[in-house]
Amino acid sequence: MNIIDGEELRMVCQDCGKQFKHIIGYGPTCPTPWLRDKMLKEYPPICPNCSSKKSKRLSIIGNILDRLVRK
Repeated sequence: MNIIDGEELRMVCQDCGKQFKHIIGYGPTCPTPWLRDKMLKEYPPICPNCSSKKSKRLSIIGNILDRLVRK
């Protein structure tokens, strides 16, 4: 399956500390932060490691550092 347009959020589980990706919105469904927050409340990200719904978004600095470390 190819995703043409969507938003990928980097999340961190607050229970186990695992980082994972969560995709919300396809096309113009989440153009504003308000709609993005609403989608996250309706469809919360679930940790693939421990199945916890307690997660938070990585900050911009954390996201940049994560990309640098992975390369």
